[in-house]
Amino acid sequence: MTRALARAATMTLTMALLAAAAVHIVTAWRADALLATDPAGAARVRSDHPDALLALAHAELQRGDAGAAARTAQQLLARDPANGAGFAVLARALGDEGGSARQLERYRIAARRAPRDLSIRGWLVAHELQAGDFPAALEHIDALLTLPSRDRARLLEAIANLAADPAFADALAVRLGQRPRWRADLLRVASAMDAGAADPLFVALERNADLHASERRPWLDALLRQGRWGEAFARWAGSLPGPQQALPLLYNGAFASPPSNAGFDWRVRRVDGVVFERVADGDGSFARLRFLGSPVGRAGLEQPLLLAPGRYRLGLAARAADLRAEPGLEWSISCAGNGRRVASVRVPAGPRWETVAAAFDIPPDGCDGQWLRLVNPAAPGVAQRIRGELELRDLRIDRVEF
Repeated sequence: MTRALARAATMTLTMALLAAAAVHIVTAWRADALLATDPAGAARVRSDHPDALLALAHAELQRGDAGAAARTAQQLLARDPANGAGFAVLARALGDEGGSARQLERYRIAARRAPRDLSIRGWLVAHELQAGDFPAALEHIDALLTLPSRDRARLLEAIANLAADPAFADALAVRLGQRPRWRADLLRVASAMDAGAADPLFVALERNADLHASERRPWLDALLRQGRWGEAFARWAGSLPGPQQALPLLYNGAFASPPSNAGFDWRVRRVDGVVFERVADGDGSFARLRFLGSPVGRAGLEQPLLLAPGRYRLGLAARAADLRAEPGLEWSISCAGNGRRVASVRVPAGPRWETVAAAFDIPPDGCDGQWLRLVNPAAPGVAQRIRGELELRDLRIDRVEF
């Protein structure tokens, strides 16, 4: 063959290849254009177009033609065996054909090939829950919660509700012990639930010594909101470090440890114009509140109490450095359920440590839990402006025997 003929043959072959490529590109473009509106047409234009076949299979499933969807999915998988979405369609289209065991195996294969398919994961979660295989269900729940989804909040709520079943709660606690990324979100949702629906989950975590103080805190607050003060106290007391011993009626009254803002310890609420600090000196520790001149109703220092009906005495020591507050601050004790005030103890405001004590009664009814709060009894508004410092130590409550 002469050099000229060789060049001509090469040119002819090149033009043929370019023409074939052009046809391929045009048909692919036509198929892409038809995917959204006419998946069947897209499949006719390009019978080997994976997206077209997948769209057609989905459309056939949607109109209830499972047989056609299965055939289309099989056609797709013949050309692209690794197509996980195609196998997921095939699993849904074939349903229980071949028996429930075969159906389950298809869905498990589909989950491996299409790990981000929410519908496949959802089917497997439902199946494993019905079968009572909670660890297997949680494997798929973990996958669902790591995928972006608009339904994530509802899924977390559903899981928290399932935790009302102690058996599921135990399995869930084991899974949470592996520290999945969704642990904090789930425990936050569970803490907000009413009627103790998630109690078995928190109990299981406690039993496994796998409940951090920051995670227990919102659960205890939920118990208080539900009026379950005795249970909240028992859960909190059982979590305290060190050997179990009788607790004082007013915990940490000497501020020997920093307020934990949890359980029946001091709560330091954020209040504009008030700065709280715990100070240690040669005589122990005390609390210091600095008031910056803003109106203050509640000073932000408070503690829940669990006092049985009877007579008690509240005692404390206080010192003020140029505290300007009229008529002055006081400690208030009120019933948690109805807000009924059962005690008001004025705080001394001298430049040296002064002690004060006052008796009060807890009524026999309607006062199962109480709140101790440092408050300003002045009328709301300008009259509540406070400036200066107040220091507090050695707060205690004692039972008074008749």
